[in-house]
Amino acid sequence: MAQLSLPRRKPVAARYSLANLGRGAIVGLIISLPFLLAARGVLHASSTRLFPMPSQAALFQALIFVSAPVEELYFRGILQRERGLLSAAVLYGLAGAVFFLPVFRSFALILLAVVLSMGLLGFVYGYVCNQYGLGASIACHAVVNFVLLFLPPVLERLVQGLTAID
Repeated sequence: MAQLSLPRRKPVAARYSLANLGRGAIVGLIISLPFLLAARGVLHASSTRLFPMPSQAALFQALIFVSAPVEELYFRGILQRERGLLSAAVLYGLAGAVFFLPVFRSFALILLAVVLSMGLLGFVYGYVCNQYGLGASIACHAVVNFVLLFLPPVLERLVQGLTAID
């Protein structure tokens, strides 16, 4: 009779340090800021359709304190550790297809671009995790969420408020 071998459960190691958190945050800023500058309007439209939050505080909490840590714990802390960087990045991109399908189902090319972008982001988060630890990948992801999903609606309201004053 064949023996069933279950994988040993290893604790998730964060390799936490302030320097590593800073490195992760800087990488997140470097990869997301050009997209904010180039496509603020598209990011604003996507963010408001994806996250119709009652307040900006709720959106901030959801993106920074819930989404980034939970996704990184699963995709980097568990999946990448067990299956490798490439598998985790591909599955992260495919998870994006499931997440964004309700919003972009009639825009196949946009959905494909989002899935590919998420796969690339998953690869970056995985690389950051390999180099600097799980805490750094969480910081990187949180900064990307902040810049690409939280800031565009905030900047839009700020611009609208400034133009209303004139």
